Amino acid sequence: MDAAPQGHVTALDKTAHFVDAARARWQDDPRVTLLRADMAAIHNEYDFIWCAGAVYFMGVTEALTAWRRALRPGGMIAFSEVCWFTGNPSPRAATHWQQYPAMTDAEGIAARVAAAGYETIATRRLSDAAWESYYTPLDARIASLRPGADAALAAVLDAAQEEAACWRAHREDFGYLLSLVRPLPRAGSAGR
Repeated sequence: MDAAPQGHVTALDKTAHFVDAARARWQDDPRVTLLRADMAAIHNEYDFIWCAGAVYFMGVTEALTAWRRALRPGGMIAFSEVCWFTGNPSPRAATHWQQYPAMTDAEGIAARVAAAGYETIATRRLSDAAWESYYTPLDARIASLRPGADAALAAVLDAAQEEAACWRAHREDFGYLLSLVRPLPRAGSAGR
């Protein structure tokens, strides 16, 4: 909010406790609206849509296609999507990501962006510092939950721990690509 003090942020999530936690943090800020809603059905119009690490729920092309009607003229979308940085990933990384068969490389993401009728303005890889900002607190939470965890929770904790360990060991193979995109004008339209 510091970068755009006159701006307004509308944030949404389908999970009630995430929305409740965010509302508790931002309840006194009139520049923030928090909604329990589905990102697949955005009904308002925005200048900018940001989706960090969740576009895979819909697919890149599908998300951009759905969100086009929610963008004001001149609007843009930024999203991050996990992708391969090599054509020959380690067996461990390949095994870990077999759960996401749609995973592709930067060119594949660009093709999905184009298929939705958008152009890519810029891309960059998510930094190691950003990954560690996510995994370091996660490591602590896993450690705090591990004692006394039942089998179901232990399985979730093991999967989260393996995800972090896999990235730390093979960060050159995969990561998140942040893309900034905007819709191309449709034939016969004025920029939407």
